[in-house]
Amino acid sequence: MRVVPVFLTVCLTVSVCFAQLPKKNIVIEDHTGAWCGWCVLGNQALEDLHAEYGNRIIPIAWHNGDSMTLAMQKTMATKFKITGYPTGMINRNEYSVDGTTSNGIHPNNWADVVGSLKDEQSVVDVSVTYSIDKQTRILSGTVTATMYVNYNNQLAFNVAIMEDSVTGEGKGWDQTNYLTNRKEYISHPYYYLPGSITNYYHMNVLREFIGGENGDIGQFAATAQKGTVVTYPFTIDLKQYPIQHDENVWVAGLVVQNGEKNLVMNAALSGKKPTPKSTYWKAEIASEKDYVTSNRNTTVDYILTVNNPNNKPVTALLDVNTDESNIANGWTYNFSRTQIQLDSNASDTVRLTVTVGKDAGFTGLSIRSQIKPFDEYRSLPSYTNVGVLSDGVKWAIAKFDLATMENMEPLMQSYKKIDGYNKDWALIDINKRTLQTYDFSQFDLFFLPESYSSRTTVVFNQDLCTAIKKSVDAGKSILMTSPMNLWLVGDNYGSMVSGSIKQLFKETFGITGAKRTWGPWLWNSSEGKSAVIPVRSFQANGVADNMDFNLNETDATYTVQTHWLDEISILDDTRTHRILNFYGDKFNSDTAIAATWTQLPRSTMIYQGFGFESIKDEPIRRTLLANYLMFLQKTVDVPLEDINSAHITITPNPVVQTVRIQYSPRGGNNPVTVSLLDALGNTVQTLYQAIPTSQQQTLQTDVTTLANGKYFIMVIDNGVYSVQPIVIAR
Repeated sequence: MRVVPVFLTVCLTVSVCFAQLPKKNIVIEDHTGAWCGWCVLGNQALEDLHAEYGNRIIPIAWHNGDSMTLAMQKTMATKFKITGYPTGMINRNEYSVDGTTSNGIHPNNWADVVGSLKDEQSVVDVSVTYSIDKQTRILSGTVTATMYVNYNNQLAFNVAIMEDSVTGEGKGWDQTNYLTNRKEYISHPYYYLPGSITNYYHMNVLREFIGGENGDIGQFAATAQKGTVVTYPFTIDLKQYPIQHDENVWVAGLVVQNGEKNLVMNAALSGKKPTPKSTYWKAEIASEKDYVTSNRNTTVDYILTVNNPNNKPVTALLDVNTDESNIANGWTYNFSRTQIQLDSNASDTVRLTVTVGKDAGFTGLSIRSQIKPFDEYRSLPSYTNVGVLSDGVKWAIAKFDLATMENMEPLMQSYKKIDGYNKDWALIDINKRTLQTYDFSQFDLFFLPESYSSRTTVVFNQDLCTAIKKSVDAGKSILMTSPMNLWLVGDNYGSMVSGSIKQLFKETFGITGAKRTWGPWLWNSSEGKSAVIPVRSFQANGVADNMDFNLNETDATYTVQTHWLDEISILDDTRTHRILNFYGDKFNSDTAIAATWTQLPRSTMIYQGFGFESIKDEPIRRTLLANYLMFLQKTVDVPLEDINSAHITITPNPVVQTVRIQYSPRGGNNPVTVSLLDALGNTVQTLYQAIPTSQQQTLQTDVTTLANGKYFIMVIDNGVYSVQPIVIAR
């Protein structure tokens, strides 16, 4: 996450800049509420930050809509445009977090913002002292401000009267907790607490804010002079406030700008008890075995050993990190138990059972062990990886460690719709142990789909390239996509790739990267996204004919892009042939090669210089992938319901004499061909061949001259095929 503070430096508002200025403390004003289920994120963040930085952090909880609310909270929320809860202001400044600029910061980002401010200096030093008369319960104190430079803006004082460990019963006191049992928060202390926490102890509760929304000018002159010491005495009667325990009261003094934004110039607190600093422990986990093979419809047991190396008893929690795991269709797993009580320096075992389903595939599990938080102890996760490969797998798809599911899902969505390939396949984790354990040359096809997130994995993995070469030597087909591999193979960034891996690409596959100093780098910083790149079929190449589509198109729901493309250079045109070309101003010519196929001694290889996920249009993505698979494996059987993106309707069907055909063109200035085919796929009649003139086309044709039987209507629109059956019966 990138954090950029947005403010004018102090050198613009003071007469001289000095190197030895006081440290600027950090005021976090958390707008929260007992009713707010997500606000526990802010509650915990304030505790963690005060534990980490001590009294450099001044945590102030402005409560809304509960039994601890101050009327001024609504005034402050309106003034600073606080609309969501929880929201925190940090010294009331604006910060740019991941491109969004605001003075309201989500608790998830507080630690990063605070980290960026820890060395910031101020023009004024602030201290605060106070005492409470135990008999009268009168609290008296003084805020002291010492100026280190001349300052030309009007300054003012605020005093925050605070109380910790505030509690009560019922609505207005019970803390709502949305983190309970949410797996993404399993290491957070509130994961283990109920959805409504009774007898909750609210910390950092603001009881009074002296000085009002703009602060009290007090004895500050309009221009504060270097060396000036300004004091601000204050007195309040605690009996007039709902203070529960005077010993839990503490005080913060703030010096703020007396203006529109009321920026906090510096602050200090006094009387707050130290917050225990969190200690992070692990419960280590290991498996007696990792990657194995098994027949379908069987089970595989793993014995996991969980060890507590710490000097206190802990509860270890086991689960599968689904973000890093890959579970085959119809397969399941379960633990014999998911919570283990471990004495100090003790260990215990748990059984994990993987049930292999009826479908061929691979399941890779990232097993996570965490400690249930208690007191000041927090958990660091520990992991071990296991996997099962079944029998019957024909098509192996590589899952790289850096491949995000955002990038994998579009590809797998299309792949699973291509019948003939959507049963006997496996998405297999690629790591040192799987490459040692499994023989990838046993598969008819080895598909290596690098995306932008997993780019260059292949060219820097000697074990993987050895497995690829073994598959080639065994006469197995290779399909590889990458936005950058060949750019490095071509030494465009120095000689980074090993000689043996260059040999695989240059000599075995007959390809390298086109000579380019840099890129094409597609990112457009002014638009905040990458350029759209057109791709077209190269002539009638016999692999993917008549295709014309764009990469990097996005909308509100589809945001996946590639920021780099691999332009291919053919070294041996007797074996290697182009399939697709890139176009556009990012390329030196309209002959920039986007995809090629190479005839190997016993098989075929296709290389594509972009990932499938950069194609937003699913039918285009699926058609291109199906074309590749058909070419490499010479067969595919696509179910008709899955190849009707043109939404063909045929009425009546069966037909006796005249049939009415309706379909929806894809749009654009692309010619569309509509044909009537016989049962063997031969063209009986071309019904239409032109650029459509409407969003829904209607055709009629007479079939009285044709014999009874099954036929097909086929629509070819920009390389995408749609087919539906028609029966002639008289």
